[in-house]
Amino acid sequence: MEQRASRQPEPARRDFCGGFHERLRQRLLQVGDRSCFLFLAYHAFDCIGAKSSDMRTAFVDRRKRPYGQSPRQPDLIVESLTELAETLR
Repeated sequence: MEQRASRQPEPARRDFCGGFHERLRQRLLQVGDRSCFLFLAYHAFDCIGAKSSDMRTAFVDRRKRPYGQSPRQPDLIVESLTELAETLR
């Protein structure tokens, strides 16, 4: 029987952001209190995931679509990054 080559990429090629995600994961584990972060997202599912991890969230509604019915609503809903910056001042 012929063996197939593994389809998983080499570990060095899996992280396209130069290790950013792993460094962020390690930092979150060190901090413990994730509420000191503000997670910014353009997609509701990203906000829901961050809220599930006890982070504060900001949803940028650039497409003018409703966030949707979810028990994990964002802390802020803004229409642009400019509005977010003004809100956080």
